[in-house]
Amino acid sequence: MFPYRLDHRHVDESKELGGWSYLLASLFGPFYVLYHRFYALALLMLVISAVIGGLAAASLLYLLLFFDDVAIRTTAMVAVPIVAFMVQGLVALEIVLVGYLRRGWREGY
Repeated sequence: MFPYRLDHRHVDESKELGGWSYLLASLFGPFYVLYHRFYALALLMLVISAVIGGLAAASLLYLLLFFDDVAIRTTAMVAVPIVAFMVQGLVALEIVLVGYLRRGWREGY
């Protein structure tokens, strides 16, 4: 989880993706990508978010149905959604980074 600094090649402008960007991307996923005006990538992120949510729900259901230990169930109910949101945030930030790189931005130094 590193901050990304992006510089535009033709305009003296820079952006930084890091810090709060990870939290916002984790919570809002496709809407975070849409906020940066990457419409096609936002649709891709919507599909990816659905897959992440489906996998999280399936794994949580598996853990709740097949394990009787209360400690495992409680840990699963807390850990699985947190991990799913973290994965969504990382993927959304990478998608936004790819979108900026496609528009001519480059990673700064």
